[in-house]
Amino acid sequence: METSGPEGEVIKTMPALTIDPGELQKGLGILAEAAESVTGGRIAVKSIA
Repeated sequence: METSGPEGEVIKTMPALTIDPGELQKGLGILAEAAESVTGGRIAVKSIA
């Protein structure tokens, strides 16, 4: 994982290329829940896979 964007507001993940799509969605859901818990707001999740 790393951050990007002008204010570091974007989190980039780099999962293995062989990750199962279901596992990817589950992991993104976990990250979104954690970010929402910390920020108190809704988080947009986008996958380009």
